[in-house]
Amino acid sequence: MLFCRFRLLKLSLVFHLLCFSSCGFTPLYSEKKKVHGLSNQIVIMEIEGKDGFYLREELVRRFGTPGIESKILDVSLDILKTDLIITPSNEITRYRLVMTAKYILKHSNGKHLISEQKAIARTDYNSARNSTGYTAQVAEEAARKRLAIELADQISTRLLVLSEAPQR
Repeated sequence: MLFCRFRLLKLSLVFHLLCFSSCGFTPLYSEKKKVHGLSNQIVIMEIEGKDGFYLREELVRRFGTPGIESKILDVSLDILKTDLIITPSNEITRYRLVMTAKYILKHSNGKHLISEQKAIARTDYNSARNSTGYTAQVAEEAARKRLAIELADQISTRLLVLSEAPQR
């Protein structure tokens, strides 16, 4: 009986060690390291328009204020607005926004560190029949901010993955 309990204790110990042992996986994002090897190392060039302002501010928030010997991130934005739902009385009640960002990461001497990449984000917003122009404008502005945040997520994640990849 004692032998059986001792054996059960050993099996339990082995099971717990296997469950809590680490496989070496570390997350890209964590509270302690903002953006691992890219923190305070990227200068985000000015992006045209209000949407560019939102995107740039979000990227600066993620990568921090650059120091000396920084890399340069050059981003261009394209925005497409389409009618999504049109009522029988020919009123538009829903719109789709598609924002495309093309970006290149360069060294300060102009040498490309990564070739041109592309990130795409889509969202919809409503414009009710009985709403004023102001409410539709506020809904569109909120949708554009959401797209800028989503694009910043995609860009920063892609740059983090590429910075973590082994160099050949």
